[in-house]
Amino acid sequence: MKTKLFIPFFIFLSAVTLHSQPLFWNVWQQVTSGTTSNLNFLLDYTGKYYGVGDNGAIVVSSNSGSSWVLQNSGFPNSLKGISPQANFICGSNGLIAKTTNAGVNYAAQVSGTINSLNSIALYGSSFGVAIGDNGTALNTSNGGTNWNANSLGITSHLNHIIPFDGQKGLIIGDNGVVFITTLEIPSLTFSFRRINTGTSLNLKYAVLLDSNNIWITASSGKILHTTNAGVNWQIINTGFTNDLYSISFPSTDVIYAVGLGGLIIKSTNGGATFSQMNSGTTSDLKGIIVKNNIGTAIGNAGITLKNILGGNGGAIGVKSQKQLNPNTISTWIQNSGTFNQDIRTNNTAGMEWPKGSGKTAIFTTGLCLAGYVNGELRLANASYNGEYTGGYIENGIAKTSTDFQIFRVAPGDDCYNSVDYANWQTMIPYGAPYRDVNGNGQYDACIDIPGVKNASQTTFICLIDGFPQTHSTSEGFSGGTTPMNAEVHLTSWAYADSVSGVSLSDVQFFKWEIINKNNTAWTGFYSSIVCDPDLGSATDDYIGCDSSRNLGYCFNATNTDGVYGSNPPAVGMRMLRTPIRRSAGPNDTLGMTSFCYFTGTGSGGIVCEQDPSSAPSQAYNYMKGLKKDGTPWLNAISTPPYITKFCYTGDPETGTGWTEYTGIIKNCGGVTTGNVEPSPPGDRRYILSSGKDNFTFNHGDTQTVVMAQMIARGSNNRNSVTKLKQLSDNVYNVFHNGNISIGINYNPSVVVNSFMLYQNYPNPFNPSTTIKFQIPENTFASLKIYDVSGKEISTVLNENLLRGEYEYNWNASNYSSGVYFYKLETENFTQTRKMILVK
Repeated sequence: MKTKLFIPFFIFLSAVTLHSQPLFWNVWQQVTSGTTSNLNFLLDYTGKYYGVGDNGAIVVSSNSGSSWVLQNSGFPNSLKGISPQANFICGSNGLIAKTTNAGVNYAAQVSGTINSLNSIALYGSSFGVAIGDNGTALNTSNGGTNWNANSLGITSHLNHIIPFDGQKGLIIGDNGVVFITTLEIPSLTFSFRRINTGTSLNLKYAVLLDSNNIWITASSGKILHTTNAGVNWQIINTGFTNDLYSISFPSTDVIYAVGLGGLIIKSTNGGATFSQMNSGTTSDLKGIIVKNNIGTAIGNAGITLKNILGGNGGAIGVKSQKQLNPNTISTWIQNSGTFNQDIRTNNTAGMEWPKGSGKTAIFTTGLCLAGYVNGELRLANASYNGEYTGGYIENGIAKTSTDFQIFRVAPGDDCYNSVDYANWQTMIPYGAPYRDVNGNGQYDACIDIPGVKNASQTTFICLIDGFPQTHSTSEGFSGGTTPMNAEVHLTSWAYADSVSGVSLSDVQFFKWEIINKNNTAWTGFYSSIVCDPDLGSATDDYIGCDSSRNLGYCFNATNTDGVYGSNPPAVGMRMLRTPIRRSAGPNDTLGMTSFCYFTGTGSGGIVCEQDPSSAPSQAYNYMKGLKKDGTPWLNAISTPPYITKFCYTGDPETGTGWTEYTGIIKNCGGVTTGNVEPSPPGDRRYILSSGKDNFTFNHGDTQTVVMAQMIARGSNNRNSVTKLKQLSDNVYNVFHNGNISIGINYNPSVVVNSFMLYQNYPNPFNPSTTIKFQIPENTFASLKIYDVSGKEISTVLNENLLRGEYEYNWNASNYSSGVYFYKLETENFTQTRKMILVK
């Protein structure tokens, strides 16, 4: 006769303790479970974690172990197991209980035994097996209402059963016992076949990666592994002697296991070696789940642990992204080197303006690099797919780890509410910006402030192109060469408010620090920002540039756009800092050396102006300011046309100069003449480049590119370009006048014993010069620039500085020729020097 016991369901909310400790990676933190009873088994079912334990305790987490809710099962028994569907529990004194309402209450079932039952599994809705102490094996054929005993001919305790599929399961136990249980068809009875493991170890917990690949934790710190469904077993010595109770595989190479005395061990090489992690407890740990880089463990005395296990980086070729969206622009940054696209869905534009409107202005962007290594052309491209991944290069060898993800911080973040904030320190060696709050010259987690000073949001990632498998001819802007071994530190940031009275709400900044980690120099070096600007509707765009401003842009060919409507905006990018060809002098800043474009294959454009397909040499020609077949561009406004590397330099609003309204010359094959033809609106992709054929980028050298992307809306489509230029000038002045402190280069490694303000170099200069100074102590300092009348025209900095050496590159493009003065002032030092601008 079946008996049922219905017990009221009680819920006790546990305290969330994540804010008690910083969210550092690889640090196990205790989270309140709501019970002090021993927790014996951990299950992951449909995104919820279930822990069962003594005194009938059941704890449930819906957020990967961040917090737990205590359920009272209604039984005093020690619960040992829970079925994979979370609808049956089993435990001491032969307890089997079932819930049909997600744990609101449980009803006891007739098991027919008083032995402790340690594990239970159901096959479909009718058939199941439960196992336990003294060789107990039970089966049901009526959904768990009644259970029948099976004789296995052993007395060893059986500890865990895990289903293979709808018919088979694996049973493990003490003394090396392993059985395969099968629901036989058509008899619908269970058979049990023993497998010889060749060991007498007590087996605790099994994981099936597939029907052949099985891992089992055991006593004495051992793990059993088979790759042929148990025909042969390998006994893995982890190097520890604690009994191991549970194991988890976030990937095939990464393994976590827990056991007696609070032991947590980890392998990153498929079990070849293991290292111990600090669990912070000596309580026995009985269960572990690691998923999505979050670790959760449970054990005796109600212990529940959580760990942020590194970032989401380290997986070569696996893309991830984060948003940069503190102001009116929202965009996405990818770990492949691209940005302005949204990889959540295929072929989706990613730069949205205004934020939240669903209207987008740019489809994708990235920085592409090119140069020769021992005479071989190599590219490191990021346009559509990107050839980068998170990582670093050491002694010419590409490496990665889970640390190398995209980090994002913002005001209001701290070590207790932001994983990126807490672990910013992992990227400090790679150039992640921060404010040294305590002024000790080093980054102190949870004290110093990550990110660009005063920015409303900052992202950072360290990228490399060093893995051949990320290089592909289908990158979008060609690609597929041997890696350049470039390490690129990409910082992006934006401001929600004004800086020095200039509104930057429609602006985002990007900074690339490029390091040659190849063992050989790159010659003929070029860096290019490659952009596909789909301004609303992608089929009605025009492009242009202002070479004096280092500005490239896209605008609507007519005053009505299918997405933005009438008076559509213009979107563009201004290069604020470009590489320096140091072989020609300390200040040979190249600026934008070319601006050109290409169209999609089949878009109707002439062949030599279409995308470079899978030919790296064609992409390189575009980066040099040529058409893809090496033919020069011709300025269509002059008669005869002249060769140029800058397309459409005229002014769309005034109609002066060469614009797309003028027309184009469709020359290919090296021809340098031709007729001017109309330029129909369409889908454009443009390239802002900086480089030279005689640019040698030496091993170990660092070059910097800084770009601001912005959008502006005027009274009509052409006036929008004018407004964009005006905005770009404001951005330029704010950046180069030192109001954005990322423009200051700080070198703390130089031993400084005295104050020094060096003479600027070069001097005289045009249009930019480097101002260098050093301070021997942490102090408040100001660096200002004055004209010959003594009027202050720029405040480079006005803040607390650390001991060390500083450099600032002042660009005087917007100032007239003449004498200027720069003054460094601290509490204990003041000095002024003269410099001469000659245009």
